[in-house]
Amino acid sequence: MKIYESIVSESLLAHFQNPSGKTLMNHATNACGIDESLALAAVFWPKLVEVEGCVFMAEFYTQPFSDLMKQFQGDKTRIERWVNAWSLADFFLLSSSPSVQDDTLISAYGDMLRFFWTLRLQTLFPEEIFIVELAEEIEGERGLAITFYKER
Repeated sequence: MKIYESIVSESLLAHFQNPSGKTLMNHATNACGIDESLALAAVFWPKLVEVEGCVFMAEFYTQPFSDLMKQFQGDKTRIERWVNAWSLADFFLLSSSPSVQDDTLISAYGDMLRFFWTLRLQTLFPEEIFIVELAEEIEGERGLAITFYKER
């Protein structure tokens, strides 16, 4: 028998305030409804938009591309990095869970997002190379943040 581990460690369950099961999968099926599960799929496998060779998270792309080109002097890598940057804490602005204050869980969440976003980009753009960056205060975001941009 060979076991292929999940991308998230079962040891993270010990950081949960009120676990609803003995495993992460058990917790998820007990604590999340169908609507939460479906909504999370959109976070892990997000809607993307491509504009003039730049790829953006549709959720974050809110300014006209021409304005961004002026703001960043035509540097498409800087535009992508800036538009796609997001603080991980901001994913949970309305959350009352104390887990958003747990650095271990926030870091694991970032690793998971980076994994899925990388797969998403590779699936849609197999000929392109993307950097999916996870670091502190990317583009002025507070705390641990994530972004992606095309390697040019």
